[in-house]
Amino acid sequence: MKPHDLTKTSEIQPNVKAAINLHQKGDVKNALSLYKLALKGPNPPIAAFINASSILRQDNVDEAIKILERGIKLYPNEPGPWNNLGNCFLDNSLLPKAIVAYRQALLLNPSLIDSRISLVSCLGKLGHPHLAYTIIRKGYKYAKTSNEQDRLALPLVETLLALPEEIRGDLDKLYKITEQIEEQLRSKASDKDPTRGGISVASMWINLGEWDRAIDTRNKIIKDTEMFLKDNPEMSLKKAFQSSWHMLSWNLAIHLLKQGNFKEGWRLYEHGLQVSAAGPQRWQRALKKPFRPSEVQFWKGESLKDKRLLLLGEQGIGDSMMFASLIPRLQQEGAEISFLSGERLQEIYRRSMPDIKIVSREDLREKILTPKDFDMQVPIGSICQYRFHELDDYCPMSPVLKANSSQVKELRSKYSDGRPLIGVSWQGGGKPNRIKLKSIGLKQLAPHLRREEFRFVSLQYGDDGPHLKRFKKATGIDVLHDESINPLTDMDSWLSQVAAMDAVLSIANTTVHGSGGLGVPTLCLVSNKSDWRWIEPDIYKGNYWYSSVEACYQTKDGSWSEALNYITVWLNQQLKTKV
Repeated sequence: MKPHDLTKTSEIQPNVKAAINLHQKGDVKNALSLYKLALKGPNPPIAAFINASSILRQDNVDEAIKILERGIKLYPNEPGPWNNLGNCFLDNSLLPKAIVAYRQALLLNPSLIDSRISLVSCLGKLGHPHLAYTIIRKGYKYAKTSNEQDRLALPLVETLLALPEEIRGDLDKLYKITEQIEEQLRSKASDKDPTRGGISVASMWINLGEWDRAIDTRNKIIKDTEMFLKDNPEMSLKKAFQSSWHMLSWNLAIHLLKQGNFKEGWRLYEHGLQVSAAGPQRWQRALKKPFRPSEVQFWKGESLKDKRLLLLGEQGIGDSMMFASLIPRLQQEGAEISFLSGERLQEIYRRSMPDIKIVSREDLREKILTPKDFDMQVPIGSICQYRFHELDDYCPMSPVLKANSSQVKELRSKYSDGRPLIGVSWQGGGKPNRIKLKSIGLKQLAPHLRREEFRFVSLQYGDDGPHLKRFKKATGIDVLHDESINPLTDMDSWLSQVAAMDAVLSIANTTVHGSGGLGVPTLCLVSNKSDWRWIEPDIYKGNYWYSSVEACYQTKDGSWSEALNYITVWLNQQLKTKV
């Protein structure tokens, strides 16, 4: 969140100047205090209104709106407050109000690219694709700089793609326009910047689903960059370019994996280690490397016979469990495997894979294990690019996880009333926007949870007890909640709970990695916004990681009806197997 400084530094009040300095350093809390102090005084500068609202927009959008409305009264001819006001309305899904604000910002300054792109996005969401295309096309045509055209190129293709076919024309016309944009962007490339526009072009091909063209464009960027650096050895790549390059490669990886293109997709998946993510996660893929490459070299696909390989767990628990299902394949090559699984998974894998060494952070801190104990190291999510290129390389036929048998027996006795036990998980984890996209409401599952032939047990992460009490009060449906099980603090007990089930019904979350790894019959409800862990259902239906997991899908228009209907069929199948 870069602060705005719309006046000359000498004209800014001292407290605002100090606030901007703090803001630039990332100290938004103290910066906000100084901005608010300036807003209480006479004639506050416009930078205070814009920057204070930008910070408040994250947690207190209503206060941000009040500040901006006051700023607009004092500075009616400045576009900045109008643009920020549009952003605030957009955050609150008040799209008509956001459109009014963005249009006013563009009226005051037609060159505001952010306002134009946001306006077009709002119009598209409200079902006005033709108007959205007209506005973005006008901006692209009259853009004053190459940078402005570069930023508008992708939205231009996106809006054109959203047009009804009778207006847009056939796809050949769309590709022709895209190729013209590509040629125009490349024609502006200079000797000092040979890759200019290439990333935008590759992004356009990704958006059109033209994966081969996207890969070709990416390869051309590599070639152009190598030639440029060879001819200009004194120069280096800018950080902004490197960031865009990693983001492009990561986005392409995700799409290729969803298409089932494992060979190229997993190779580009490496770029996730360099792509930032919003929130506390910070990176798309993040892990702590215990040893420098100079101490223990990274595995690059060499023979593993008689090699001591250290696998580094991914930041996501579910991802580590998913990739760990492939460890037996590496052992078959004669590797001696050690696994830095993370503290929460240690007991599970010590029991499940007794023939590999489970490494703890304490082992490394206390130097019980040193670089001399390993020949190579590699993030466990990076192994697929070297060995796992076909569907047949996945999905071990036998379970890869083992739960605590005595605890499983205890929990089954605790839960059982003679009916089959069906574990249920309906909400995903992660960032709030992703939770909404991948989850399903308990009310939608209610007709199935009413079935008295089964006893349903919550496997949901977090404090679901109060939620289930409200659900029971509203519907009369009793889903068992065991307060003694908390996967956030004790994954081993949670796995025993999953193992105690006869079957599991879940959305795509960590529960599936537990039940799939155990070999428990599982039905996964996959949203139409599924991530890279799932292949597009029109290419491959099902879960290629676990043989016991079936999948049913939300349709492209957002309906769960077909999936919910299949739950009935699946539950009937589970009932037959238990009779």
